[in-house]
Amino acid sequence: MARECSICGTKLGGFSGAPVSYKDASRCLKCDDKKLDPEVVAEGQRVEELKNNADKLAKGVAISTTAEIFGREIIDHVGIARGGTVRAKNAISDIGAGIKNMVGGEVKAYTQLLADAREQAIHRMKVDAVLMGANAVVGVNFSTSMIDVGTAEIAAFGTAVTLAEEDIDD
Repeated sequence: MARECSICGTKLGGFSGAPVSYKDASRCLKCDDKKLDPEVVAEGQRVEELKNNADKLAKGVAISTTAEIFGREIIDHVGIARGGTVRAKNAISDIGAGIKNMVGGEVKAYTQLLADAREQAIHRMKVDAVLMGANAVVGVNFSTSMIDVGTAEIAAFGTAVTLAEEDIDD
């Protein structure tokens, strides 16, 4: 009989199972890394509820490119929050881009494509932070790279943190 993670229910061990936490053999390494220990889960939302509500909760996650959220105290560093997407240009955009290449100017279809990709990467980073139990991400950075001809990866990443409930000035 296969063992399952006590938090997320993922099959543990073996060739097809998740790596087992070195701290607690009843958990997968992912749940151990994300600090979703049974006490926290029992006190607050169940993990499944958290996963189901992560999109909504992500809207409340504060982000900053600096190492702090002004006016709020960081009480815990949770881990690295990541989000990314790979986008491909389309044939219709290529026609406009080819013309712009000859005459110069902004290729608005590509500009919009990259702006949408950045927003999706930010949202996914916030969801990752929520799933780790964080309510903010500091030190946010972006990375863009070409995967193949016509495709680009946009990644957003930063340090997921937990902020104190009250402002520092209060």
